[in-house]
Amino acid sequence: MGAITADKHYRESLGSLTLHIAKFTAIVDDDTWTSGIQGIVDVWSQRTGATADDSATGFCVSVSSYSTGAMTFTQAVAGTGSAGAGTIYVIAKN
Repeated sequence: MGAITADKHYRESLGSLTLHIAKFTAIVDDDTWTSGIQGIVDVWSQRTGATADDSATGFCVSVSSYSTGAMTFTQAVAGTGSAGAGTIYVIAKN
C-alpha cells in the first residue's frame, strides 16, 4: 500500500495518441503509480499470475490526478485476493 514503480513501461505511437503499457510484479489494494503521463484519455488493467485461491479477484485502476498521471489501484472485490502481477494500459493524447 504505497507508491509503486512499473517494472517495464512500453510506449507505442498510434498517430495522435500513445498507448502506454506498464507491467508490475506486485500490486496491492491502494497502491499508487505516479506515471507522469499527460493527456490521459482512458486506462484499464489486467491481473496476471492469479493463484487458484484468488483467480476471480482482479483490481481496478482509476486516475487520481490527471496533472501528474497518478493512478490508484483497488481490489475489484474488497477484502479478497493478495498481491499480484498485473498490467496497466493507458491511452493518452500526444
